[in-house]
Amino acid sequence: MDSILAVTLIRKQGITVEGITFNSIFYDIQTAQKEAKKINLPLHIIDFNKTIIKLIQNPQYGYGKNLNPCIDCHLWMVKKTKELMKELKADFIITGEVLGERPKSQKYTALNLITNKSETKDILLRPLSALKLKPTSVEQSGLVDRKQLLDITGRSRKPQIQLAKELNITDFPTPAGGCLLTVPSFSERLKVHLKLKKFSLEDIRTLKFGRHFLSNDDSAKIMIGRDAKDNLGVLDALKKQYFFVFTENWTGPITVITFYKTIIEELIHSAGSLHLRYSKLRTKGRQQLYYTSIQNESESKTVLKFYKDNNFEDFKKQFNFKSFWALPEDYKMLNLKRI
Repeated sequence: MDSILAVTLIRKQGITVEGITFNSIFYDIQTAQKEAKKINLPLHIIDFNKTIIKLIQNPQYGYGKNLNPCIDCHLWMVKKTKELMKELKADFIITGEVLGERPKSQKYTALNLITNKSETKDILLRPLSALKLKPTSVEQSGLVDRKQLLDITGRSRKPQIQLAKELNITDFPTPAGGCLLTVPSFSERLKVHLKLKKFSLEDIRTLKFGRHFLSNDDSAKIMIGRDAKDNLGVLDALKKQYFFVFTENWTGPITVITFYKTIIEELIHSAGSLHLRYSKLRTKGRQQLYYTSIQNESESKTVLKFYKDNNFEDFKKQFNFKSFWALPEDYKMLNLKRI
């Protein structure tokens, strides 16, 4: 919402604005695209994945409350936007930042750091809090009328909601950070992956879905979907080699094994026991399950298609699989660690 308000304030002064959003695995840009479309804002999308992964592993300015390197992220975004100014024929940069709204990246010292390190002192304008900050050259030159800018500060969203009403903006997104790195449960999983050096885009993508269990020696991970939507998420996220554990007609959750260098019978049985534990079969005792090895992205896409179409018969015809029997058991009894 803050960015929408900042854009609207500057547009009211007759200034043309174009938007830039940064696409990463941790942030859903569909919201940004939807909101930009509502206000007819041209939107440029910059891929941020490789950079953000590097920043997470070694942030120069540390993390926020979770695994969010907010200052490093914002600084890189401002620098990148500055690089694009010539191409876009832009005179200055605006952001939706509000002084004091975010405890890590929007303190006065943090805003100054970002401005100084990005060398944007004369061209970086924060319209919502401008009256609480030093005037920029953009304001001093008269390009932007400082009197029409605001002095919003703090974490309360009431001033922005009131401003939205005054500007006749009635349909705006629920105020929220939107970044998965600020979510405690996701960050805890990510910390484990960081420690294990399992930090590819695919590894990270899987963290959004399912229950995750590590073998005691951290050599393999078992993932189990929570519901139908989650099952699809697990399968869609996986592109590399994995073991697929299932029951007849895919009854219950999706269960997969990743990370492994060598697969052992004990691991297969643990996955089967967990599969039963988190399915409606958990009260039925010992059950027959199956497993197959998915070798590459092409096979993974085929599995996903068959599952979406609920086409179990063709799946069995295309993939070789073996059967085994297991009892439903809790992960603690199986000597596994939940993350």
